[in-house]
Amino acid sequence: MDWKQYVSAAALVVSIGSCTLSYNLSRQSAVTSVLPVLVFQYDRNSGWSLRNVGSGPALNVLVAMKKDDRADWTQPMRIPPLSKDGQFSLQKWPFYGSARMLGATYFDVQQRRYSTTCVNDVSSINEGNVLKVWPDAEIRRHWAPSN
Repeated sequence: MDWKQYVSAAALVVSIGSCTLSYNLSRQSAVTSVLPVLVFQYDRNSGWSLRNVGSGPALNVLVAMKKDDRADWTQPMRIPPLSKDGQFSLQKWPFYGSARMLGATYFDVQQRRYSTTCVNDVSSINEGNVLKVWPDAEIRRHWAPSN
């Protein structure tokens, strides 16, 4: 092969690499443009709330708690979808006051699942579900009266 063929081959490799990088960056941008990010917030006057600080709505939101590190997730509750900058107060449910850990699992508009956990005011965001999976009959609805 002469030098012209090497240059042509190198140009082809650079072109394929550039297209691959562009495609991956475009895909990542599409995900982050609709990515909900839920965080737990505490206020002395109003108690715990869940807020969407991301760029897209959070759908099928399920909130749960743990009393200690060795316990399983309990008290699952379905809450309404949270729009971008939306917030939902958890103060009316007294069992959240005794929680050591709070957790939420939710979906974006493309049905990708995420989870948020909060321990000692430290939040972690994860892809997928890190909470327990409950049968629908065991999940409390936010509008249902407390037992």
